[in-house]
Amino acid sequence: MIWFAIVAPGGQTPAKQLLNVYIIDHKSGRLASTRQVWMREIGDKYVAVLLLGIGLGLLVSPDLGYSILQLYALTSGAWILFNADRRALWDLFPGTAVIYAPAGLETATAATPATPVLDVAARLRQLESLREDGLITDVEYLQKRRQIQSDSNWS
Repeated sequence: MIWFAIVAPGGQTPAKQLLNVYIIDHKSGRLASTRQVWMREIGDKYVAVLLLGIGLGLLVSPDLGYSILQLYALTSGAWILFNADRRALWDLFPGTAVIYAPAGLETATAATPATPVLDVAARLRQLESLREDGLITDVEYLQKRRQIQSDSNWS
């Protein structure tokens, strides 16, 4: 926990620091705040889930509580495979994403083109904004969305 407290302001956990992985703010693409890192790593992954599992375990049965914990862990990890932004469930509430930056975060965010997570996510948000503003039709939106996803090798 001490190591985590030291590296959290830099958008990392101890394991992420060893692997050159950073937690970023999903909307801005900048380094996640210390609050976001703590919410993602401690609040979403452990406290909320443990409270849910323990609560159900005490109210209904310990086996049900344990099963809920396992189901949440499996679902959260698998969530990455089924959404365009490639974010886990525990990334949604704090508004974060994770990127791999072997040369450091400054290099990753300054690179052109940007990392696939940021680039695709930003392009899809911009496309959604154009549709919401009435500047493109629903058909154009769907065509462009498919093109962005196929260009980035995401399905």
